[in-house]
Amino acid sequence: MSMLKFGVISEVDEQKGLSRVKFLDQEIVSGWLPVLQKNTLKNQDECWMDVNEHVVCLMDENLEHGVILGAIYSDGELPVVKDKNVRAVKFEDGSFIKFNRTSKKLTVSCEGDVEIIKATNVNIVASAKITLDSDVEITGKLTVANDIESETGEIKATVGDVKAGPTSVSLLTHVHAGVTSGMASTSPPTP
Repeated sequence: MSMLKFGVISEVDEQKGLSRVKFLDQEIVSGWLPVLQKNTLKNQDECWMDVNEHVVCLMDENLEHGVILGAIYSDGELPVVKDKNVRAVKFEDGSFIKFNRTSKKLTVSCEGDVEIIKATNVNIVASAKITLDSDVEITGKLTVANDIESETGEIKATVGDVKAGPTSVSLLTHVHAGVTSGMASTSPPTP
């Protein structure tokens, strides 16, 4: 016969995917128990519980074999997001990921760095606009399929040349022929 038991995590073995539970009503610590996961074969979805996290277990009548079904809220602990339309993951340092299915807004806040380790292509498509509110460093080739505009500053090339037009007229080496030296002005460059 199986029964539900409540307790707190007393020890975690991340290498084997097991945890031990202290059953507070009997002051007994379980053996190593598997933790219920969403996926463990081809896809793996892992999230380890912390020591002292309040959990519910399905155990045999002798409390020798069982499984940790998941974490539950203890007294004094409340959900981070109190909205059934928001799915969220909040981390101890304050970082979070949340999606609001009503507003269709995904929000990511990270106290540290965000890193995409490997991707063949990364495509970002926005129906209105993309706003980058920071300095941007590009270490590879930048290809722009449309105009580049600067509303508040200059466009500079501190190293190398700027070339324009279908024949790649150089800003550094472009000269105008037939110009008289002195105070005369030249016409705009022609590609």
